[in-house]
Amino acid sequence: MIPMVRVEVTPDTVDLVSGAAWAAGAVGIEETGGVVLVTFDRADSAAAFAADTGDHASLGAFDDVDWVASWRPFATAVEIGPLVIAPPWIETEPGPDRTVVIIDPGMTFGHGGHPTTRLILGALTTHPPLGRRVIDVGCGSGVLGIAAAMLGAAHVTAIDTDPNAVAATRANAAANGVDDRLTASLRPAGEVAGGHDLAVVNVTVDQHELLGPSLVPGPHRLIVSGVLDHQVDRTVAAYSATEPRRVDRLDGWVAISLEATAGPERSRR
Repeated sequence: MIPMVRVEVTPDTVDLVSGAAWAAGAVGIEETGGVVLVTFDRADSAAAFAADTGDHASLGAFDDVDWVASWRPFATAVEIGPLVIAPPWIETEPGPDRTVVIIDPGMTFGHGGHPTTRLILGALTTHPPLGRRVIDVGCGSGVLGIAAAMLGAAHVTAIDTDPNAVAATRANAAANGVDDRLTASLRPAGEVAGGHDLAVVNVTVDQHELLGPSLVPGPHRLIVSGVLDHQVDRTVAAYSATEPRRVDRLDGWVAISLEATAGPERSRR
């Protein structure tokens, strides 16, 4: 069973509730008829979100199959620059300036529609990782790492703490024909960060604070998201020996492009 929180909302509060849910670690959100259904991968996270949300929230649970079936009718293709992110059941045609990335999130986060995912995808299309070695931390469905591979990355290492995410990433990489340039595993970030040029990290601010020491020193450039506008300073502070080069914003969410500061190791590269 999948932990779920049902929240009654109004048009004025739906965005606020959804934003708070993502920040609390939600892995899926469905809005319908004045109600937001929020799913979590942990029962304690669901309980904490319900308690913080107050009287308009109630705890419950979904059967795995029921949740997947209920999500599919709401799926749409998402366009970010030359990329089109689409689930396999929506027919989408590629073109000369149109790269289609097929993503089936299954039971994981990452269908391409959330503002944080869109922000990182936008940064990747603006500065394609041609020939770069990329690490996708907290890969979820693998959408970011797979997009990086399809935009020319030499190799992508995708990691997550959820076995479902690793399985989904591997399946989606194969579906997009990039499984020869993408490896997915449950290995800790500190074990694999070295030797990469770019890290994409789409996790909550608490997770950034845990991951920061493992990723710096490491990739020369990082694109980090999963955080709200008021959490920028806290997120930047999690990555010592880096400097923010750009902050992009969408619907209250941010993506921060960080670059490692110069040092003896960097100057020899």
